[in-house]
Amino acid sequence: MDEYPPVPANPHIVSWVQQSKVAPVVVVDSLIAFFDGDNENDAKQMRTFLNQSRMLLKAGAAAVIILGHPGKSETAQDYRGSSDIKPAGYKMTNTGDGKLDRILLKAFKARFSQQRREMVLIYAHDPATGLDKFVVDDRPQAVAESYKQVLTNLLQQNPNILKTAFEREAVAKAIALVQVRQWVDTGIAAGRFWSTTATRRNAHRTRNVSG
Repeated sequence: MDEYPPVPANPHIVSWVQQSKVAPVVVVDSLIAFFDGDNENDAKQMRTFLNQSRMLLKAGAAAVIILGHPGKSETAQDYRGSSDIKPAGYKMTNTGDGKLDRILLKAFKARFSQQRREMVLIYAHDPATGLDKFVVDDRPQAVAESYKQVLTNLLQQNPNILKTAFEREAVAKAIALVQVRQWVDTGIAAGRFWSTTATRRNAHRTRNVSG
């Protein structure tokens, strides 16, 4: 009978990390699949689970990456589970149009002023090594451009969407409401898309017309 995948700090995993000649990166995919408690919203249980990452780092791991998913409720759009996840978490958004291209990372909480709250990673092929890898886009405008691309993709995928629904979908992608509304107003003024008011529902509809 095949053995079920172990929790992150299983003795076999810890031993493997300790014996690795090169410090490994351990990826937990996903949190809910390996969470060994019975309530992911319980702070004590979540803290116990997250402490397993510290055990792996102490054993010699270069990093431990735990992949999670957002919740369905309005208050869980960044992540699902206990707030103990927040101090060390990032929300990841693929800003490419249906393919892995540009990744926007936004920290749930920045502990230190030096820490990047937001950053953009570009997935590209490195001819020198023959490998695909992520590189940081250090341009000052990189984050703003990524937000605009996310909003453009969202509008193209949802033509004739209600303005309030568009704002809700955009906020779920970690874009501030004020940025969303500014982008919409600027786009309407520039003629890239238009907004009308439906007489029956008295609701604004926004539609992309130029891509």
